[in-house]
Amino acid sequence: MEVMNKDIFKNHIAFYHHYGPYEFLIWKSKDYELKDRIDYVFNRMTSTLSISGDLGSAVLSWNTTGNTLDNIVDYSKSLSYFVGKMETSDDKYEYDSDALEKELSDYLGLNDEEEYSLSLEDRQEMKQDLIECFDEFTGEYNLDSDLRDKLTDFDSDWWEGIPDGRRISDRARLWTLGLQQAMAQIKQHENNVRTFADTQLADMYSMICDLSVSADLYKTKTEKAFQAVRALNVAIHDVGDNFERLNEIAEEDQNKGID
Repeated sequence: MEVMNKDIFKNHIAFYHHYGPYEFLIWKSKDYELKDRIDYVFNRMTSTLSISGDLGSAVLSWNTTGNTLDNIVDYSKSLSYFVGKMETSDDKYEYDSDALEKELSDYLGLNDEEEYSLSLEDRQEMKQDLIECFDEFTGEYNLDSDLRDKLTDFDSDWWEGIPDGRRISDRARLWTLGLQQAMAQIKQHENNVRTFADTQLADMYSMICDLSVSADLYKTKTEKAFQAVRALNVAIHDVGDNFERLNEIAEEDQNKGID
């Protein structure tokens, strides 16, 4: 059966904090602080999950160590197993009258041709009597002695197999759905942050590489420039020496009276 309102968490946001052995996960609406809010507290030391908030409360225990809230999310994907770990809870199960009617028909063999100790008419009448004395809030039958005797004639171990229309409550389904969606949101956020950080690191690394290449190029170009400057200085020095020597020759010639 579908969850009572599959869009109930459409505008919810998750907050996560890990402190010592405790993991805190808050799942609440963006618009309301308390409406449809669920608080999850997980104790890693005892593998105990406490659920509280606007949708009721529950305590689940695995009586072991080594689990994290991530592990519990994986466990919750098997709804019957997850609910079976609930030691205390509000409305862990619900009792569905429509489901009960179908289960009783199967239990009493009203749709097959097999022979039973009671006639089909008696079994049909017993089905109606069972429905009328069934308590939908507790999932129990308020049997009188006559109906109990009829059940015993039909099935000597009836208390072990008689159906009760029980199904996992919408509230328990919402605890499970909220846990999965909240942790998925936290993980997506962490992945986004990690991707952003990795991108920034990649960009920084690329920039450093570019700077390194630029530095190498600059160094190479600078060395070539220095070589050119040194060569120019040598050339200028040589020209200066030659020019000075020419002046000396000219002075000597003038002293000798040669034009």
